[in-house]
Amino acid sequence: MVEAGGVTPEQERRLLDHRMRSRMGMGCLDPLHPPRHVEPDHREGKLCRVQRCTGCQHGVVFQESLGPLARRRAELLHLQRTLPFAVWAQSSFDGELRSVELTLESFDPDDVRAETRGWQARINSGEVRVHDTHPL
Repeated sequence: MVEAGGVTPEQERRLLDHRMRSRMGMGCLDPLHPPRHVEPDHREGKLCRVQRCTGCQHGVVFQESLGPLARRRAELLHLQRTLPFAVWAQSSFDGELRSVELTLESFDPDDVRAETRGWQARINSGEVRVHDTHPL
């Protein structure tokens, strides 16, 4: 938004509609045109599938994004602990973890820790399954 100088009325409607939020709890300025580095196999006219919003210039963070971002952080930390190192190292999960953590720096650190711990407890108990289906 800094570069473009604002949002269009269509983008504003999309950002205000909570049903249009990604699994990261973020909004998107252009979900039909994700950058190639975010979704290399994107098909024209389709919505972004991978929703790696923290690494995308179209992503918009809201206060309500904290919970979903903390969940993804907990998922990625779980994957880092449980995947063989060679699998982790050849995936893009490490870059995604760095991106999520950088985004979470805009929130209160105590809130981030508490939310992450809550999601880690749910993952460890089996209540929540880790989303790990992104392409490598």
